[in-house]
Amino acid sequence: MRRRSFLSPRADPATIRFARNLLVARRRRDEILNDYTFSDAEWSMLVDLFLAAEEGALLSLSSVYAIAPVSKATALRLIAGLVESGHLLRANDPADGRRSFVQLSPETHVLLDKALSKMRRIIVDENGPKN
Repeated sequence: MRRRSFLSPRADPATIRFARNLLVARRRRDEILNDYTFSDAEWSMLVDLFLAAEEGALLSLSSVYAIAPVSKATALRLIAGLVESGHLLRANDPADGRRSFVQLSPETHVLLDKALSKMRRIIVDENGPKN
């Protein structure tokens, strides 16, 4: 049983709908990418890598860890986990052995496209999710 909050509602109804849709969209994302629980930092990196791939760009490891709103050491640990889980591919730069590139695996790119498409429909649609 839900009890009434002691706070008076203040948010605009459209903001409340958006917040509900945002939660549903995140759940849909987690259903599609269900083999891994993503932190906000990992999600930021994945979306940035998705955009880079769509723009035909290849990002260096240092560019990817700079994206994450965490320390370099934490970002490197998160990237290593994403590589180990198969969501990211990492390759050395043939022209410069000190640098490596990171990109989404083809499977993760497809899943991200599907998740982002569903999330967009949920969040943009004022009436909520359509399943």
